[in-house]
Amino acid sequence: MIPRVPRALAALLVLSLALLSSAAFALEDKAVSGTVQEVMTEDYPGSLGPAKKKLQDALALCVKKGCSASVKAEVYVALGMVASQLGQADEAKTNFAAAVKVSPSAKLPSSGVTPSIKSQWDEVNKGGDKDDDDEPAVGGVQGAVKLALEALKADQDGNLDVCIAKDKESLKLEEMPRTRLHLASCESRAGKLVDALKNAQRALEIGIKKRDAGVMKVARQRVKELLDRIPH
Repeated sequence: MIPRVPRALAALLVLSLALLSSAAFALEDKAVSGTVQEVMTEDYPGSLGPAKKKLQDALALCVKKGCSASVKAEVYVALGMVASQLGQADEAKTNFAAAVKVSPSAKLPSSGVTPSIKSQWDEVNKGGDKDDDDEPAVGGVQGAVKLALEALKADQDGNLDVCIAKDKESLKLEEMPRTRLHLASCESRAGKLVDALKNAQRALEIGIKKRDAGVMKVARQRVKELLDRIPH
């Protein structure tokens, strides 16, 4: 039988840790939320490059030190708005979907929302009022992002076959060049060089079509690496 005093001390310790954790979260929430407000007031939409960098740093802080779901969603929403203004529609929708996944109550702010941002947000959130039991059946952009995140986790766990399968399922729901690049990466490391080359080339085509400099740069490098590896 566990003595009464140690049990009480253990309960007190758990409570103390919970209070400390809550206090730490509150401090990070305040700092990150303040950064988002500052960026969206001073940098957006005039200085989109610096705005994106500051928001990415804020998200990294959330990941490293912890933030509440609502504040993390706030960062994702802001990143989505910036990406939309930069003409990066896929990235915007990915961030919006991440915001809703983190916090279902996430919403767009009352100002700074363009028609394109509203359209991309609505596309991600169509059917977003379903019950939790319906989550596995989510389709469209939100379903594609969910599968892409599962593919990323499988990759991190070293399960390349699952990574490939999840990315392929994601692409059936929504064509996103970054997902196709990740698929090519997993296929390359799994020894499926021809398939990887096809997907890297497809990602490059989409990147050129959408004028996505980030996708074009990575895709060109991946295509070159794969061509060098494939016997001629």
